[in-house]
Amino acid sequence: MGFEVVYIYHEKIDGGYDKEETKTFKKKVGDPFEEVPMEKLAASIMSQLARRDIWIIDAEVFELTKKQISFKETKGGLILKNKKYSFEGSVDSSFIVAQEVEEKTQKQQEVVPTHQLIKKQEESQQISEQSLPKKPVGWITFLPELTQLQSASRYKLTREKNYAVYKRRFKPSGIGEEYTIEDDIGRIITVSDDYFVPANINLVADKELNFTKKQEVPSDNLLFWSSEEDLDVPDIRKAT
Repeated sequence: MGFEVVYIYHEKIDGGYDKEETKTFKKKVGDPFEEVPMEKLAASIMSQLARRDIWIIDAEVFELTKKQISFKETKGGLILKNKKYSFEGSVDSSFIVAQEVEEKTQKQQEVVPTHQLIKKQEESQQISEQSLPKKPVGWITFLPELTQLQSASRYKLTREKNYAVYKRRFKPSGIGEEYTIEDDIGRIITVSDDYFVPANINLVADKELNFTKKQEVPSDNLLFWSSEEDLDVPDIRKAT
């Protein structure tokens, strides 16, 4: 497609240019049905900037679809659609060198420190107490594994303490659940089930199966089970 350039200029008068009056004129480069290279457009603009009978102070560049593209005059050339075109002593397109230009815009996001991201995540997880049911839907025990202690430390929760669950829902991935609970300082938060076990495991079966307490190997290098005194093992010698 072709382009249309609107030039903004001051006319030349005796002793300089008429800066009090600003005028414009348009110039087309190609037509809508012609694939015009950007180098040809840049050469056309540079030839107008080189005129001495007028002083071009700015230009607006449009594709013939009336879509404006970015334009900026720089030292030794100009920038069109994030490409810089420079030349030395000639305005012919064959002598124009194109160079990619990275323009900083307001849309570029600043790098946010990790601790700020965690803080924002925690704030977004907080839920209004008014929206919670008065009766818990279940109980869970905060029991993160050793490999999870660092990530779990951001929550104000106590290890091996039971917490009431006010809401539970599946994670967006569909694997696992998220619990809405009240932490140790009274905040309502939503946390992953990765750090918890059902509270009834501790209350009912812990003494039998020893879920929460880790057994230690005796220091006298005995077999791991040899120090257990309460094992109900039949005496084979008496049986015979």
